[in-house]
Parts: sequence; structure tokens; C-alpha cells
Amino acid sequence: LASEAVISGCVNRGEIRMTLDFGGKDSYKPYQAGYGGVVGIVNDGNNEKHATISGCTNSGNVSVFFKNTTNIGPQKNTTGAGGILGMNYKTESGQFTASINSGHHIVLRDCTNTGRIYNGSMTNTDSQLLHKAYAGGLAGLLFGAQDNHVKVSGCKNLGDVVSYQED
Repeated sequence: LASEAVISGCVNRGEIRMTLDFGGKDSYKPYQAGYGGVVGIVNDGNNEKHATISGCTNSGNVSVFFKNTTNIGPQKNTTGAGGILGMNYKTESGQFTASINSGHHIVLRDCTNTGRIYNGSMTNTDSQLLHKAYAGGLAGLLFGAQDNHVKVSGCKNLGDVVSYQED
């Protein structure tokens, strides 16, 4: 999503499934991705604008499976799986960062998830994988929540949520 986006009244009933296999030649590249029942990723860019997601529902399952079968160098990968929103982040000078400055950059209001949310990873025990798998009934990963840059109100999750890492 671009900044200052408003998504309202959307319904997802379909299953979202992603298998990420980093056994190929590009395994060394960092990877950030969000998978959500309604929205995958909100990127705040280089500004102070925000996105509002309201009155949306998801009943479809969201499943992300991360697999690393190589021993290629350290990797820093992050995936977020959520019933409504996969993840948000901000970029500064084209780089991924968790720093968010001021204001409510993400507003989730009156949204409901009933789907099962799953985010897990399996790695080769010899790899130096630094994969972080986040899962949440409403949002998989919300940067800025501790600094009041995220506002969630009137939302509910009725689905199962599973996040794990197997070594």
C-alpha cells in the first residue's frame, strides 16, 4: 500500500499460502515480506503519512512456511503473517528500518479475523539463518506500536495463531 491509503469494508474468504525456499543462488539476500488476509504490507516510505484499514474481515487461512536448505552465509529475513495485515515498515534512503517517527502510521479499526494464521520456519542446522517469523490474529508485525504509532480499536481475532521455528 502507498501512504495515506484507506481500505474499508473489504472481505477475504480465500486461503493465502506461501512457501519460501532459500536454497538457491540468491539465498544471501535479506528478505522482508508480509502476508495478510486483506493487506500484505504497508510501507510508510520517507514521510509521515498513514494508512487506515477499517471494517474489514478475513475468514481465510494465512500460512507462511520458510525453508532454508543451504549453508550460505548469515541471512536476516523477516516475515509477518496476519489475519488483516501482514506487516508494516518504513524505508529511509531505500533501506528497511523499524524506526517510525510520529503520528499513527497504521490504524486498524473494527476489523475481524476468524481464519487460522500460521508462520513457521525450518532450517538446515548448519546454516546461519536469522529468520524472524511473526504471526498475529490481526497483524503479523507492527513496527512503532510501543511508541504509539499504531492504533488498534474495536478489532477482534477469533482464529488460531501459530508461529514457530524448527532447527
